Amino acid sequence: MNERPAAPGSDDENPATPGSDDVEVPAWILDLVPVADLARNHLRASLWTAVVVVLAIVGGACLSTGTSGLTTTLLPVSGVTGLLLAGVVTGRLRRSGPTPTSPGESTAPLRPGGRTLAALLVLDIVGTALGLVVLAAAALCGIDGALVGAALLVGVLIAVGTAGVLVDELFPGWRLRWFGGTGTAALLVLLASGGVLALGRGLWWLVLGLAVVADLAGLLALRAGRRRDLADPAR
Repeated sequence: MNERPAAPGSDDENPATPGSDDVEVPAWILDLVPVADLARNHLRASLWTAVVVVLAIVGGACLSTGTSGLTTTLLPVSGVTGLLLAGVVTGRLRRSGPTPTSPGESTAPLRPGGRTLAALLVLDIVGTALGLVVLAAAALCGIDGALVGAALLVGVLIAVGTAGVLVDELFPGWRLRWFGGTGTAALLVLLASGGVLALGRGLWWLVLGLAVVADLAGLLALRAGRRRDLADPAR
């Protein structure tokens, strides 16, 4: 039985090939692309700070004895690191603005709150990485109970850094207020952590409290950053 030839332009003449349909990318993924580019720039700017902190962590871990000695030695380092990272990601401690663009990076505009989200992501990434360095260094130096010490130091770093981002969003353009507000937050975190360490118990509760503080400060920073972006989209 003879088949009839397909009419020009019909579906039979040009059968669909697998994978020819365009894949629609969700809008929320497209919104995250410029955030990821900005976070990468922050990570590049934070590289030397992280290298110096890693050397300090390794040296402090080798000189410490026990979990208490580890946390007492590295607690000021963790607080200062959080302060420095907050200054880097907010542009307070950088000569250029916090949003440099390299060739090949996305030029899509950031959604309101995107700058703040990128800063908070970098704090979480760097803080977690440094916590793993503390854990590895303590294990190599034979310190028992290093897990709670590493978690405490990460909590201090992220809590101080997030407070710095929040102060930056609440007081834009006020450099002295940023140093004063972030320094006060860092001092309070260090004093609370030192007080719990002096008691010798409740370290995991302190870690949980620091996580709650960091989350609340991050949420407030995101809200303040979104309002700031809506008021001044060109910042």
